[in-house]
Amino acid sequence: MNSQVQPQAVIPQTPAIDLGLNGIHLIEASAGTGKTWTLSTLMVRFIVEGEYLTRQIIATTFTRAAAAELKLRIRKRFEDFRSLFHQAIENHSEVLQRVQAEQDWLAVYLLQKLDVEQLNHARNRLQLALDSFDELFVGTLDSFCQKLLNEFAFDSGQHEILQISEQEAEACYQVMHDALRQWRSRQPARIIELLVLTDQLKDVEDYRGSITTVLNFLSAQLQPVEMPVIDWTLFEQTQQQLSQCDWTSLAAFLQPDGEYHGKLVKNRAFSNNSQVFPEIMAALQDNLLDYLCGLKSDSAEYRWLEGFGKIDGQFKKADDALRQQFISLPACQVLKQVQQCMLHLQESLEQISQHIHYFVSQMVRQQLPQILSERGETTFSQQMRVLADVLQQDTSQSLAQHIQHRYPVALVDEFQDTNFDQDRVIAHIWRQAAKEVKNALVLVGDPKQAIYGFRGGDMLTYQRAKTQVMQYGGQQHFLRFNHRSIAPLVAAVDRLFQFNPEFGEQVAYQPVEAGGRNVTELRDGNELNAVPLRLLCVDEQKTEFEQVAWQIIHLLQSSHSGQVQIKHRDQFEAISPSHIAVLCRSNSQLDKVQAVLQQAKVPVWRGSRLSIFQTTLAEDIVALMQVMLAPYHEGRLRRALAGSLIGKTLKALVELDQQPDELARLQGLFFNLGERWYRAGFLAAWQQLTDAFDIWPQLSRQPNAERLVVNLRHLIEVIHQQSEKIQGQHHLLAWLMRQISQPGQREWELERRLSGEQGVQLMTIHKSKGLEFPIVFVAGLDPVKGGQKSNIIFYEENQQRMLSFSSRNAAQLEAHQQREQAELRRLIYVALTRASMRLYVIAPPAPGKDGKTKDGKIRGALYHWLPVAREGWSDPNTLVQDGLAACPQFIYKQLSSPVDVDARPMPNHRVYAWGLTSFSQLSRHQKMLPIAVEPPSHHASNDATDKTATPADDILLHTDEPLSSQLLGQTMVQPARILSGTTEKPAIQPEAMPSQSTDTQASEPALPLCFAFPRGANAGDCLHHVLEQLNPKHQEYWAPVFEKQLQNFAINAQLERYGQPVVDLEQMAGWFTDILQAQLPEGATLASVEGQIHEFEFHLSVADKLVDTHAIGQLLAQHRVPVAPLNSVMNARYLHGFIDLVYVHQDKYYIADYKSNYLGNQFSDYQPAALRENMSSSSYWLQAVLYQLALHRFLKLRLLGYQPAQHLGGAVYLYLRGMQQGSDQTGILHWQASEDLLNQLDELLGQHDPWH
Repeated sequence: MNSQVQPQAVIPQTPAIDLGLNGIHLIEASAGTGKTWTLSTLMVRFIVEGEYLTRQIIATTFTRAAAAELKLRIRKRFEDFRSLFHQAIENHSEVLQRVQAEQDWLAVYLLQKLDVEQLNHARNRLQLALDSFDELFVGTLDSFCQKLLNEFAFDSGQHEILQISEQEAEACYQVMHDALRQWRSRQPARIIELLVLTDQLKDVEDYRGSITTVLNFLSAQLQPVEMPVIDWTLFEQTQQQLSQCDWTSLAAFLQPDGEYHGKLVKNRAFSNNSQVFPEIMAALQDNLLDYLCGLKSDSAEYRWLEGFGKIDGQFKKADDALRQQFISLPACQVLKQVQQCMLHLQESLEQISQHIHYFVSQMVRQQLPQILSERGETTFSQQMRVLADVLQQDTSQSLAQHIQHRYPVALVDEFQDTNFDQDRVIAHIWRQAAKEVKNALVLVGDPKQAIYGFRGGDMLTYQRAKTQVMQYGGQQHFLRFNHRSIAPLVAAVDRLFQFNPEFGEQVAYQPVEAGGRNVTELRDGNELNAVPLRLLCVDEQKTEFEQVAWQIIHLLQSSHSGQVQIKHRDQFEAISPSHIAVLCRSNSQLDKVQAVLQQAKVPVWRGSRLSIFQTTLAEDIVALMQVMLAPYHEGRLRRALAGSLIGKTLKALVELDQQPDELARLQGLFFNLGERWYRAGFLAAWQQLTDAFDIWPQLSRQPNAERLVVNLRHLIEVIHQQSEKIQGQHHLLAWLMRQISQPGQREWELERRLSGEQGVQLMTIHKSKGLEFPIVFVAGLDPVKGGQKSNIIFYEENQQRMLSFSSRNAAQLEAHQQREQAELRRLIYVALTRASMRLYVIAPPAPGKDGKTKDGKIRGALYHWLPVAREGWSDPNTLVQDGLAACPQFIYKQLSSPVDVDARPMPNHRVYAWGLTSFSQLSRHQKMLPIAVEPPSHHASNDATDKTATPADDILLHTDEPLSSQLLGQTMVQPARILSGTTEKPAIQPEAMPSQSTDTQASEPALPLCFAFPRGANAGDCLHHVLEQLNPKHQEYWAPVFEKQLQNFAINAQLERYGQPVVDLEQMAGWFTDILQAQLPEGATLASVEGQIHEFEFHLSVADKLVDTHAIGQLLAQHRVPVAPLNSVMNARYLHGFIDLVYVHQDKYYIADYKSNYLGNQFSDYQPAALRENMSSSSYWLQAVLYQLALHRFLKLRLLGYQPAQHLGGAVYLYLRGMQQGSDQTGILHWQASEDLLNQLDELLGQHDPWH
């Protein structure tokens, strides 16, 4: 029967059905109002009514996960309606009645509109859409931008295809590092000294947060911050006045027992801090600037000096004459000037910090795209900006028209989170299209849920786009029915927000109604869905997190006793922990809740923050890939077989030595797997590998099998996806090894949730967006007092987003604070709309009787909506209750009887595997002990700024700790002594250029190349390679060696980048002549010594026990070798390293180690005393001892009749910058460890017996 003769059902108004299929539409939703349902419904209409093909439609959303979910929902919607139309063709009337009863209004609308022939056509169109579903683009705006640049490469001018960089963070770090070094090299020494003394010489990591924000707002304009001009004469004049001033006149006023001290107003700067008067006067006379640099803003001394800027408030009003007498004192005037110096210093330091932030931000913006482009890489943000610029500059609009023709329909979800460049692309392609063009643009968003400002989302962009939609004849629609929550909860939350609907930034709350789809019930006693909104009152903000945990325990206790139950499949059952979610602003807040819950044995679940690349499975896959590429490498083969994926035992590996046929079979198998990988791809080879070794059954028998299987499938999926982008087996292997060495927190690499994981769900509010939970607890809504503040201020100027690092403009600061408050309110809205059945919210501490706290302010973000007086909170659906006084005595699912746990006895002998570490870990991050030194003697510190060890300086220890656990996250930190021998400040590696200011370079003579040559590890490696390849007897071949190594290490490119002259080869030849002709011990020179071995590699075995680093330290101290307390090294089996040079002279064997350290611009800076100081500060004495021990052991084995006193010549440290032809007084330090020390250290380390 045709639907035309059926009674027409009244279809409620909803944008999904009422919206026209042409033009521009803006749908403003609210939480739980069915945005995804609306989008999938519109997609059906575009296919059925609009008769578009899947390849003509795009749908975008904010995240990959949301895109994947949307695509699944769309496909299911297509399948459902294809089946529905098939049934309606057979029995139209019955199907129509059924969908009316189910209130499927789109189905009702289409069945009433279409006849049988049209239904058949619609079914065929949906079948076609399903067959071509892969052509439907559903993804993020960033991925769509990448797709457009690839498809329209010629039109966009982007002929070179750039890959999205996976090393953006590393490249950004390098640019920041270079920018900081460049800035420091341009500053006068007094500025650097000032920053060191005030602890303001910051590292790269201190700027990373600001740079991330700047890169997220690429189109926002940065307000310049100039470098301040510090009035040094003010400090000098004040210092002079301090030395001449008589302070006794102030004692009567400022000393606690002074004659007029009682006339001071209580609880003010002078009266509260009078105890500092004697000490502060002595300190100021000694050194004003140093003293002010060390003052902390919360110290009594600071507050006391601050009082001289507010003298009027220090005296009682009745004692005005006394106040005038105090002000007229010369000493008072001097101290007022001291206070002005203090303010001037504080403001200058603040502006310097802001200037550095601005300078580094500008450098990153300018140089990062260039660096990535040189690598053939880019970022999503940069790519989006390029496309937006191309569209804007295309006056003919030809590119936009081509894209419109290719994709006439665009649906943009989560539009409130788009950034400025993304919106520019949407505007130029669809929003600003000519009216006669029959395209459709549907923008769906909820401005109340715009909480991703830290990622570049901006309400200014949304409001501008909303205005344009209206200007271009678009239509605005609203989703007003909440289908997520039960009706009483919808009413309670709606009433709360209607107390004050203004959220800020032109966002207002729109009332919503319950949609009626949620019919679940929560029974509390005899009542159903009673008071679903509960405000929990706490006395102090710091107790709110333990209160949340207590309330959860109490709720589970009530449910366990049958008091509170939830309806599931028409039956009431106890509440389980998985029904409950806790939402907070930060992970640290969730940690506090988790600690209390776990103490009560309540299971919890948190989204994993562990990367799959940090697992052992990832390393096992690398081992398998390596053996596929080198099947006849027995070491790699055995490693792959011993891994958790194949699981061969040690016994089986030993037996393999006696089974050559089996060994050959395995090698042949992996050879074939490698060929399979080469010809058919990684996934095909992997499937063959799993069949050959029964990997899945092997994993299923292991403990924690589900986690292993899920992680392995996840890894293989990621590797397969990458294999389709990367050409070549070795490139894919290198990519995987890079991910293992540098795992991140990217969403796609984090461990996935297991199906069996249950527990109270703990997550941040940002993570919870788009999710729903039956019962929700919300805490930590208010910002923490004294919490970390952003260095960037957001404000608006001429409808343009502006970023500023300066906080002195009151209007800008107010605009920034309003923006932060608006985003906080939106964050609270998201948190309060996640629950479907019951919502608990920690209410802010109660204000005083007048509604305010002691400082006159109303604290608590919820007071934006709550009446100040709690009597006004009353509502039938809202319960205000006090917090629990103590934790309920309830253990969730307490075991009825204890479980006996047996363990095997500890073995007497332990077997240690191998790993890798470096000798520098023995002394890393340690301060020197005050040990008397023999043979060196300590003198005043030199400006030792280049202390980065080169790879040749590392001694490697084979241990059983994984490589990643020992090396990752370790950074060599060396003391940087600037201007004062008593000031030590960890800093980034010093500027690679000579530290001459630009205004003095022209007047001062050029430095010799040995001092002007760049510094740092890269320059040191260059010098090492030159010395390895230089032939002293053939100087005519030196120039090609210099040119090659300067090019390999980009030395000249680095110099040109900073505007410095390139290295002169003649000067370099002169320098290396000095090095090769300098006098070594016993009259030798590097040029004359015949027997030389460069990069001498050694392996020292160590006993099968833990290395006793404490005993080593004691031994070295007994022999007066200056070594800091040594860090522990677990399970070291072998000591492995490389010595720069071993040479023989007059039957003695010497160790030579090259050092490129920069100690100063004079040869006198490289005399033995200075070298000993540098050896101590850089832990080189430990290196020298270990090197000599290695040579000692080697000669005992290889040299017949070896006698240490006769054959061992000691260690010669060659500081290349200070070496002079024919001289042994600069740049050369010779030291020989005693035979007793070597023998005792040899015995202490012991020998490793692999067969014991």
